[in-house]
Amino acid sequence: MRSHGSRRSILFSLCALPLGASAAWAQATPAAEEHAGALLDAGDAAGALAALEQILARTPNDPNALLYSARALLLLGRLPEARARAEKVITEVGSFFVAWETLIQITQAQGDKARRDEAIEELKLSVSTAVDQSIRAKGSYVREYLPVGKDALVVWHYFTRSGTDFVRYEIAWRDPDRSGDSKLVLKTDEETTEQWSETALLPPDAALFHLDLVDTPRPGETKTSIYAYFVGEPDYDTFRARAMQVLHGELKPQSGTPGGLDGVMKP
Repeated sequence: MRSHGSRRSILFSLCALPLGASAAWAQATPAAEEHAGALLDAGDAAGALAALEQILARTPNDPNALLYSARALLLLGRLPEARARAEKVITEVGSFFVAWETLIQITQAQGDKARRDEAIEELKLSVSTAVDQSIRAKGSYVREYLPVGKDALVVWHYFTRSGTDFVRYEIAWRDPDRSGDSKLVLKTDEETTEQWSETALLPPDAALFHLDLVDTPRPGETKTSIYAYFVGEPDYDTFRARAMQVLHGELKPQSGTPGGLDGVMKP
C-alpha cells in the first residue's frame, strides 16, 4: 500500500488563510514564510523560530507565521507557547484545517487527550464544511511526529474508509527517500477477517485489524511482517502503544521477519 499524496515537505507547506477571515489578520510576504518553512524542513527549528519572530514583530497576527512558529515551538519542546499560538489562530480565524491539525499534534505531545480528541472532531468538521475543494477532498491528516535523531517519523490518520479493506493509521519517514516505502500500518482486510472467522476466534460481525510492517526492498517487491492482531478496531492510544514497541525493538513479529522500522527508536 502506497501512501496517499505527497510525503515530501508535508510538515511545513504554506497554510492558506480561510475565506472570510478578518482583513485585520495581515500576512507577511510569501518569501519570508517560505524561508522559515525551508529552515523547518531542514530541521533547524531554532533558526526558523528566530526568522518567524521577526515576521511576527512586523505582522503579529499573521496566521501562517503563527502556525509555523507553533510548529517550531513544538519541535523545540516549548509546548505551552506552541499551544497558545495555535489556539490564537483558531479563536480568531475559525475553522482552519492546518490549525486544528497543529493543535492535535501539540495536545498529543502534552498528553491532553480530551482536547486532542475535541480538535480531531473539529478538524473533521473543517474538512466537511470547507469551501476549498482541496480541503474537502482530504482523507487524512498528520496526527503526530516521532523524532528520530534529526529526522522524524510521521503518523498519518486516515479518517475515510471504503469497504472492508482500509488503512486507519500509517507511520513512515518524513522523507520517503530515507528508506523507500518502509511503513508501519494498522489495517483491516476481508481476507484476514474471514480466515479468523473460520477459526471461531473472531466474534460474528467483528473486523480483524492487524499491525503490519511493510517494506519494499526493491521495486515491485513487498515484504510484510505482522506484529499484532486486534479484534475490532483499536483506539489510537492502543495502536500507538503497540507501534512504539515495534519502533523501540521491544515487540517481535508474529509472522515474517523484522523490517526496516523495527527498533529505529532504540536509544
